Amino acid sequence: MTATEHAKAAAEAIRQLNHATIADNLTISEVYDTLAHLRDLCSRLPQAFDQTARAVRHRHDAGHLTLDVEGPVIAEVRGALGDLALAAVRCSNVAKSIDRALEVVSHMIDEGP
Repeated sequence: MTATEHAKAAAEAIRQLNHATIADNLTISEVYDTLAHLRDLCSRLPQAFDQTARAVRHRHDAGHLTLDVEGPVIAEVRGALGDLALAAVRCSNVAKSIDRALEVVSHMIDEGP
């Protein structure tokens, strides 16, 4: 599979996860496991953003990029690279937040049916 195909499959998997979590019937164990996998996903996204940014930088440095709108290419490329770096940091922060939530969920006891 290509990078694009993997990204598309991941987006579809998240869409399906969103449908699977609509109902309030997840056990605490399922909540914990789901959050743990989402934390793993978020902690892996920064690498994908960094590597994608590297591809943009490489294409730009090789002189292969132009714009179909008016504006300096270098400024737009720098802006896009900055946004990708910010997305990587934010995903890392989301993973840390999920990790803190997991700490609490791990101590929960589900006494329901």
